[in-house]
Amino acid sequence: MILDHESRDSHAEALEFGRAYTGLLDWAIRGGERPRFDHAPERVHAMLTRYLDAIEKEARLLADHDPKASLTKLIESRGQDVRSFRGNVKLTGTAVGVAIAEMPAGLLKRLAADGRAAAYLPKKEAPLILLARYGRPELDEHERRENLPHEMQHVLWRWGSKAIAKNTESNALVAHGFQMYQDELLARAVSGGALFGYTHLRGVSQEELAATLGHDPDAKQMVETVAALNERWRDVETNLNGRNVNQIKHELLFDIMQAGNFQDLLNLAERTRSRYPALPNPSSDDAMAGWAAL
Repeated sequence: MILDHESRDSHAEALEFGRAYTGLLDWAIRGGERPRFDHAPERVHAMLTRYLDAIEKEARLLADHDPKASLTKLIESRGQDVRSFRGNVKLTGTAVGVAIAEMPAGLLKRLAADGRAAAYLPKKEAPLILLARYGRPELDEHERRENLPHEMQHVLWRWGSKAIAKNTESNALVAHGFQMYQDELLARAVSGGALFGYTHLRGVSQEELAATLGHDPDAKQMVETVAALNERWRDVETNLNGRNVNQIKHELLFDIMQAGNFQDLLNLAERTRSRYPALPNPSSDDAMAGWAAL
Protein backbone atom coordinates (compact mmCIF):
# COMPACT_ATOMS: atom_id res chain seq x y z
CA MET A 1 0.00 0.00 0.00
CA ILE A 2 1.36 3.45 -0.92
CA LEU A 3 1.09 6.01 1.86
CA ASP A 4 1.07 9.76 1.33
CA HIS A 5 3.52 11.99 3.22
CA GLU A 6 1.05 12.84 5.99
CA SER A 7 0.19 9.18 6.53
CA ARG A 8 3.89 8.25 6.74
CA ASP A 9 4.45 11.01 9.31
CA SER A 10 1.47 9.84 11.38
CA HIS A 11 2.70 6.26 11.25
CA ALA A 12 6.17 7.36 12.38
CA GLU A 13 4.59 9.23 15.30
CA ALA A 14 2.59 6.15 16.28
CA LEU A 15 5.72 3.97 16.15
CA GLU A 16 7.68 6.38 18.35
CA PHE A 17 4.77 6.77 20.73
CA GLY A 18 4.47 3.00 21.09
CA ARG A 19 8.17 2.63 21.89
CA ALA A 20 8.13 5.50 24.40
CA TYR A 21 4.91 4.39 26.03
CA THR A 22 6.04 0.82 26.64
CA GLY A 23 9.14 2.30 28.31
CA LEU A 24 6.90 4.42 30.53
CA LEU A 25 4.82 1.38 31.48
CA ASP A 26 7.93 -0.64 32.25
CA TRP A 27 9.20 2.18 34.49
CA ALA A 28 5.86 2.34 36.32
CA ILE A 29 6.16 -1.35 37.16
CA ARG A 30 9.90 -1.79 37.76
CA GLY A 31 11.15 1.69 38.65
CA GLY A 32 14.47 3.17 37.62
CA GLU A 33 15.14 6.52 35.99
CA ARG A 34 12.08 8.68 35.27
CA PRO A 35 11.16 8.41 31.58
CA ARG A 36 12.33 11.19 29.27
CA PHE A 37 10.91 11.91 25.84
CA ASP A 38 13.53 14.37 24.58
CA HIS A 39 14.01 12.67 21.21
CA ALA A 40 10.34 12.02 20.52
CA PRO A 41 8.40 14.04 17.91
CA GLU A 42 6.98 17.24 19.35
CA ARG A 43 3.38 16.04 19.54
CA VAL A 44 4.40 12.73 21.14
CA HIS A 45 6.66 14.53 23.63
CA ALA A 46 3.90 16.96 24.66
CA MET A 47 1.26 14.25 25.01
CA LEU A 48 3.40 11.88 27.08
CA THR A 49 4.72 14.69 29.28
CA ARG A 50 1.18 15.80 30.19
CA TYR A 51 0.20 12.18 30.77
CA LEU A 52 3.16 11.40 33.04
CA ASP A 53 2.73 14.65 35.01
CA ALA A 54 -0.91 13.74 35.69
CA ILE A 55 0.06 10.22 36.81
CA GLU A 56 2.69 11.51 39.20
CA LYS A 57 0.27 14.07 40.61
CA GLU A 58 -2.24 11.33 41.46
CA ALA A 59 0.51 9.14 42.90
CA ARG A 60 1.61 11.95 45.22
CA LEU A 61 -1.94 12.43 46.48
CA LEU A 62 -2.09 8.76 47.51
CA ALA A 63 1.49 8.41 48.73
CA ASP A 64 0.54 8.36 52.43
CA HIS A 65 -2.22 5.79 52.06
CA ASP A 66 -1.53 2.28 53.36
CA PRO A 67 -2.02 -0.54 50.80
CA LYS A 68 -2.60 -3.00 53.66
CA ALA A 69 -5.58 -0.92 54.77
CA SER A 70 -6.92 -0.92 51.20
CA LEU A 71 -6.55 -4.69 50.99
CA THR A 72 -8.32 -5.15 54.32
CA LYS A 73 -11.23 -2.99 53.21
CA LEU A 74 -11.48 -4.91 49.93
CA ILE A 75 -11.52 -8.27 51.71
CA GLU A 76 -14.19 -7.11 54.16
CA SER A 77 -16.28 -5.55 51.38
CA ARG A 78 -16.46 -8.99 49.75
CA GLY A 79 -17.69 -10.54 52.99
CA GLN A 80 -14.49 -12.49 53.52
CA ASP A 81 -12.55 -13.22 56.72
CA VAL A 82 -9.32 -11.21 56.80
CA ARG A 83 -7.63 -13.95 58.84
CA SER A 84 -7.72 -16.40 55.92
CA PHE A 85 -5.57 -13.98 53.90
CA ARG A 86 -2.92 -13.36 56.56
CA GLY A 87 0.45 -14.83 55.63
CA ASN A 88 -0.84 -15.65 52.12
CA VAL A 89 -0.45 -12.27 50.43
CA LYS A 90 2.82 -10.84 49.12
CA LEU A 91 2.80 -7.04 48.77
CA THR A 92 5.40 -5.25 46.63
CA GLY A 93 5.64 -1.63 45.58
CA THR A 94 6.00 0.06 42.18
CA ALA A 95 7.43 3.36 40.93
CA VAL A 96 4.00 5.01 40.95
CA GLY A 97 3.02 3.86 44.43
CA VAL A 98 0.63 1.12 43.35
CA ALA A 99 1.04 -2.01 45.45
CA ILE A 100 1.03 -5.43 43.80
CA ALA A 101 -0.76 -8.01 45.94
CA GLU A 102 0.04 -11.59 44.94
CA MET A 103 -1.98 -14.38 46.51
CA PRO A 104 -3.10 -17.96 45.84
CA ALA A 105 -5.60 -18.16 43.00
CA GLY A 106 -8.27 -19.58 45.29
CA LEU A 107 -8.11 -16.52 47.53
CA LEU A 108 -8.13 -14.08 44.61
CA LYS A 109 -11.25 -15.77 43.29
CA ARG A 110 -13.03 -14.63 46.45
CA LEU A 111 -12.18 -11.01 45.66
CA ALA A 112 -12.39 -10.80 41.86
CA ALA A 113 -14.61 -12.81 39.53
CA ASP A 114 -11.83 -13.28 36.96
CA GLY A 115 -9.68 -15.09 39.49
CA ARG A 116 -6.44 -14.31 37.62
CA ALA A 117 -5.82 -10.57 37.99
CA ALA A 118 -7.61 -7.31 38.73
CA ALA A 119 -6.98 -3.63 39.38
CA TYR A 120 -8.62 -2.29 42.53
CA LEU A 121 -9.06 1.49 42.24
CA PRO A 122 -10.97 2.86 45.24
CA LYS A 123 -11.47 6.59 45.68
CA LYS A 124 -9.07 8.27 48.13
CA GLU A 125 -7.39 4.99 49.05
CA ALA A 126 -4.26 3.20 47.92
CA PRO A 127 -4.85 1.33 44.63
CA LEU A 128 -3.90 -2.32 44.31
CA ILE A 129 -3.09 -4.72 41.51
CA LEU A 130 -4.18 -8.22 42.44
CA LEU A 131 -2.35 -11.17 40.87
CA ALA A 132 -2.97 -14.89 41.30
CA ARG A 133 -0.26 -17.38 42.24
CA TYR A 134 -0.56 -21.04 41.35
CA GLY A 135 2.42 -22.54 43.20
CA ARG A 136 4.19 -23.31 39.91
CA PRO A 137 7.05 -20.85 39.26
CA GLU A 138 6.93 -21.00 35.45
CA LEU A 139 3.16 -20.53 35.35
CA ASP A 140 3.30 -17.77 37.97
CA GLU A 141 5.92 -15.88 35.94
CA HIS A 142 3.97 -16.33 32.70
CA GLU A 143 0.78 -15.00 34.31
CA ARG A 144 2.67 -12.08 35.86
CA ARG A 145 4.21 -11.06 32.51
CA GLU A 146 0.81 -11.18 30.83
CA ASN A 147 -1.42 -9.66 33.50
CA LEU A 148 0.71 -7.09 35.31
CA PRO A 149 1.10 -4.71 32.31
CA HIS A 150 -2.63 -5.06 31.56
CA GLU A 151 -3.70 -4.15 35.08
CA MET A 152 -1.08 -1.40 35.49
CA GLN A 153 -2.40 0.17 32.29
CA HIS A 154 -5.84 0.44 33.89
CA VAL A 155 -4.28 2.37 36.78
CA LEU A 156 -2.20 4.67 34.56
CA TRP A 157 -5.14 5.44 32.29
CA ARG A 158 -7.40 6.20 35.24
CA TRP A 159 -4.85 8.73 36.46
CA GLY A 160 -3.35 10.07 33.25
CA SER A 161 -6.29 10.14 30.85
CA LYS A 162 -7.55 13.37 32.40
CA ALA A 163 -4.62 15.17 30.76
CA ILE A 164 -4.96 13.79 27.22
CA ALA A 165 -8.29 12.02 26.66
CA LYS A 166 -11.27 13.52 24.85
CA ASN A 167 -14.71 11.97 25.01
CA THR A 168 -17.08 13.50 22.46
CA GLU A 169 -19.99 11.07 22.82
CA SER A 170 -23.04 13.23 23.56
CA ASN A 171 -25.15 10.59 25.31
CA ALA A 172 -24.01 10.16 28.94
CA LEU A 173 -24.51 6.39 28.97
CA VAL A 174 -22.70 5.96 25.65
CA ALA A 175 -19.91 8.27 26.82
CA HIS A 176 -19.41 6.06 29.88
CA GLY A 177 -19.46 2.96 27.68
CA PHE A 178 -16.85 4.48 25.39
CA GLN A 179 -14.64 5.33 28.35
CA MET A 180 -14.77 1.74 29.59
CA TYR A 181 -14.22 0.24 26.13
CA GLN A 182 -11.25 2.53 25.39
CA ASP A 183 -9.70 1.66 28.75
CA GLU A 184 -9.99 -2.09 28.11
CA LEU A 185 -8.77 -1.83 24.51
CA LEU A 186 -5.64 0.04 25.66
CA ALA A 187 -4.93 -2.56 28.34
CA ARG A 188 -5.26 -5.36 25.80
CA ALA A 189 -3.06 -3.62 23.23
CA VAL A 190 -0.27 -2.70 25.64
CA SER A 191 -0.06 -6.22 27.09
CA GLY A 192 -0.24 -8.03 23.75
CA GLY A 193 -3.68 -9.48 24.47
CA ALA A 194 -6.45 -10.10 21.94
CA LEU A 195 -7.98 -6.80 20.79
CA PHE A 196 -11.47 -8.24 20.58
CA GLY A 197 -13.72 -9.10 23.51
CA TYR A 198 -17.35 -8.91 24.58
CA THR A 199 -18.02 -11.69 22.09
CA HIS A 200 -21.34 -12.50 23.78
CA LEU A 201 -23.04 -9.29 22.59
CA ARG A 202 -24.49 -10.73 19.37
CA GLY A 203 -26.33 -13.30 21.46
CA VAL A 204 -27.92 -10.86 23.92
CA SER A 205 -31.69 -10.65 23.47
CA GLN A 206 -33.62 -7.39 23.09
CA GLU A 207 -35.31 -8.10 26.43
CA GLU A 208 -31.95 -8.44 28.19
CA LEU A 209 -30.71 -5.23 26.57
CA ALA A 210 -33.82 -3.35 27.66
CA ALA A 211 -33.45 -4.63 31.22
CA THR A 212 -29.84 -3.42 31.34
CA LEU A 213 -29.89 -0.24 29.24
CA GLY A 214 -33.52 0.74 29.18
CA HIS A 215 -35.06 1.76 25.87
CA ASP A 216 -32.46 4.36 24.91
CA PRO A 217 -31.87 3.91 21.15
CA ASP A 218 -28.35 5.38 21.46
CA ALA A 219 -27.43 2.79 24.06
CA LYS A 220 -28.75 -0.02 21.86
CA GLN A 221 -26.70 1.35 18.96
CA MET A 222 -23.64 1.35 21.20
CA VAL A 223 -24.04 -2.39 21.70
CA GLU A 224 -24.21 -2.88 17.93
CA THR A 225 -21.14 -0.71 17.49
CA VAL A 226 -19.11 -2.65 20.06
CA ALA A 227 -20.14 -5.91 18.38
CA ALA A 228 -18.99 -4.51 15.01
CA LEU A 229 -15.71 -3.38 16.57
CA ASN A 230 -15.13 -6.87 17.93
CA GLU A 231 -15.55 -8.34 14.45
CA ARG A 232 -13.12 -5.85 12.91
CA TRP A 233 -10.53 -6.40 15.61
CA ARG A 234 -10.91 -10.15 15.19
CA ASP A 235 -10.10 -9.68 11.48
CA VAL A 236 -7.07 -7.59 12.45
CA GLU A 237 -5.85 -10.31 14.82
CA THR A 238 -6.14 -12.87 12.02
CA ASN A 239 -4.28 -10.60 9.60
CA LEU A 240 -1.44 -10.04 12.08
CA ASN A 241 -0.43 -13.70 12.02
CA GLY A 242 3.16 -13.89 10.81
CA ARG A 243 3.92 -10.27 11.71
CA ASN A 244 5.47 -8.48 14.70
CA VAL A 245 2.21 -8.53 16.62
CA ASN A 246 3.26 -6.71 19.78
CA GLN A 247 4.95 -3.87 17.89
CA ILE A 248 1.86 -3.31 15.75
CA LYS A 249 -0.41 -3.32 18.80
CA HIS A 250 1.87 -0.79 20.47
CA GLU A 251 1.59 1.39 17.36
CA LEU A 252 -2.17 1.49 17.91
CA LEU A 253 -1.85 3.05 21.37
CA PHE A 254 -1.37 6.56 19.97
CA ASP A 255 -4.60 6.52 17.97
CA ILE A 256 -6.63 4.66 20.61
CA MET A 257 -5.71 7.30 23.19
CA GLN A 258 -6.62 10.13 20.83
CA ALA A 259 -9.98 8.61 19.86
CA GLY A 260 -12.94 10.63 21.11
CA ASN A 261 -15.83 8.32 20.29
CA PHE A 262 -16.79 4.90 19.01
CA GLN A 263 -16.71 6.06 15.39
CA ASP A 264 -13.06 7.05 15.76
CA LEU A 265 -12.29 3.52 16.95
CA LEU A 266 -14.30 1.98 14.11
CA ASN A 267 -12.29 4.05 11.66
CA LEU A 268 -9.04 3.01 13.33
CA ALA A 269 -9.96 -0.68 13.20
CA GLU A 270 -10.80 -0.38 9.51
CA ARG A 271 -7.55 1.48 8.72
CA THR A 272 -5.58 -1.16 10.61
CA ARG A 273 -7.33 -3.98 8.78
CA SER A 274 -6.49 -2.28 5.46
CA ARG A 275 -2.90 -1.49 6.42
CA TYR A 276 -2.21 -5.09 7.39
CA PRO A 277 -4.04 -7.40 4.99
CA ALA A 278 -3.78 -11.13 5.54
CA LEU A 279 -0.46 -12.60 4.45
CA PRO A 280 -0.76 -15.21 1.67
CA ASN A 281 -0.44 -18.81 2.75
CA PRO A 282 1.52 -21.05 0.40
CA SER A 283 -0.61 -23.88 -0.94
CA SER A 284 0.26 -27.47 -0.24
CA ASP A 285 1.22 -27.83 -3.92
CA ASP A 286 3.68 -24.97 -3.56
CA ALA A 287 5.13 -26.58 -0.45
CA MET A 288 5.60 -29.90 -2.26
CA ALA A 289 7.20 -28.11 -5.21
CA GLY A 290 9.76 -26.73 -2.79
CA TRP A 291 10.59 -30.23 -1.60
CA ALA A 292 10.80 -31.53 -5.20
CA ALA A 293 13.41 -28.90 -6.03
CA LEU A 294 15.74 -30.10 -3.26
